[in-house]
This record gives sequence, C-alpha cells and structure tokens, in this order.
Amino acid sequence: MCGRRRAGAGLRFREKTAMPANKVKLGFAPTRRTVFDKVEAKHYKDAIEHRLRDWNVNFTNLDFLNEEGLLFDIGDAKKAAERFMAEGVDAVFIPHCNFGAEDATAKLCKLVGKPVLLWGPRDDAPGPDGARKRDTQCGLFATSKVLRRYGVPFTYVANSWVDGHEIERGVKAFLKAVSYTHLTLPTKRIV
Repeated sequence: MCGRRRAGAGLRFREKTAMPANKVKLGFAPTRRTVFDKVEAKHYKDAIEHRLRDWNVNFTNLDFLNEEGLLFDIGDAKKAAERFMAEGVDAVFIPHCNFGAEDATAKLCKLVGKPVLLWGPRDDAPGPDGARKRDTQCGLFATSKVLRRYGVPFTYVANSWVDGHEIERGVKAFLKAVSYTHLTLPTKRIV
C-alpha cells in the first residue's frame, strides 16, 4: 500500500450504526412574514406538518407559541429555542410558509445550535393584479444570508410542491445525515 492508509482506518465509534432516522427528533419551526397572507401561511404549515406525520417523522412544533404555530416575531425566537432544547431536538426544520422571518429564524437556530434545514413551497404565479400570496424563494435567500451572518451552518431543499417527491427525499436525507451526527468523530487525524 506504499504508506497509504485505508479509508476509515483508525476510526472509533460508540455505535456500529447510526441512530434510525425516525428516532431523530426534529424541531419543526415554520415561519412567515407579516406582510403576506397569514391564512395562506397557516394552510402551508398544516400541509407540511401533515406530510411529516405521513412520513413518521418524530417532531415537535410551535403550536404553543401562537394560534398559528408559526414563527414571525423575533421576540418569540427565545421561547421557541427553549422549547426545542427542553424537548431534546436533534435538528431544526424551517419551512418558509409565505416569505419567512429571517431574523427570528436565525436567532432561533443560533440559540438551538443544531443542524438546520431550510425549505419553502414553490411560489404560484402572481395574480392578475400582480399581487403575490407568498414569495418563499426570496424569503429563503434572505434567511440564508442572515444565517450566514449569525454563523449558523445550514442546508436546504430546493423549492418544490408540498406534495412533491423532492421535499420527501430532502427531509429524509437530512434526517439520515443527522442520525449519523450521533457517531463519535475520529480521535486521530486522518492523513
């Protein structure tokens, strides 16, 4: 082998395998912006939550926070983070239900300190008058910029329809990746 080490040589793990993905506890923190339609945002929050249940995802939501169960006020970020930490979440999922409250979500994620997944449903075409009920694509850009400022690493799933396969694959892949964070990292430098 001429001095090369086999990939993975010297790694020590507490467990032989990762935690099953359905045992990962997800902090479900849907967000909205107050200038967009809050009824539409609640509709998408409920639809996404329904999909998570269909996929048997173990999650805790923000229904305690307000009547909508959506994060939109930066003042609520600390309460949401405290709930997620008390519930022992392993990761945070931030669906942008209409645009999103980037400062509130960034503060929440910074306080929780767990892996973050961003996603938003595809935007519909504007109405005949040019008005939009949501602008999740722009909201995701704004949130990702603020998360970077806060020093919070994140990943995302491209905008897709709530009932599409992209979001299902994305969430399941994220949960699987998070399940591997419970493995012990190498104790030696791998050369």
